[in-house]
Amino acid sequence: MKRMFVSILIVAMISTLFHGIVGGGQAAAADAPSDFDDLRLKWETMLTGGTDFDPNYGYISDRIADIDTAARGQALCFDLLR
Repeated sequence: MKRMFVSILIVAMISTLFHGIVGGGQAAAADAPSDFDDLRLKWETMLTGGTDFDPNYGYISDRIADIDTAARGQALCFDLLR
């Protein structure tokens, strides 16, 4: 039973590999937008705040200042290592 399962698994893996190498099936056009493109845009908006945020708002400006201070400290450490 185990040997048969392993054999079927190996055949499936080889056929999948062969299918990918010869390009069987329809290849997606490089220009065509995909669901992943939509997801990337949503992630970008979530991470950057989109265009609707004000960098001068209290909490945001404080956080930007904290990040800037930390980055300057790291840059100083890298400069000292040279």
